[in-house]
Amino acid sequence: MSEPGHMAEMEESERREFDLGLLQQLQLDQVEMGVRYGSNATTDMMFLAYLQRMSRFGFFSYGPVMIDVRIIEDIVERMEMT
Repeated sequence: MSEPGHMAEMEESERREFDLGLLQQLQLDQVEMGVRYGSNATTDMMFLAYLQRMSRFGFFSYGPVMIDVRIIEDIVERMEMT
């Protein structure tokens, strides 16, 4: 079994075996985004990772606030690709 520090290199099925806390999951998501966009991790990526983890059916809601996560993802992607 791999160490937690090497989890970004693991297959999705292997990663599910670990019971990670929310912050560790967000950090892994942020690293994966950084690799995908060819960029260093940013707070925008951390925010997007949080929204993706907490959304239901592509929408994050907290009280009267509702965010379409796909729009935020598009904005982050455009900002990181430039």
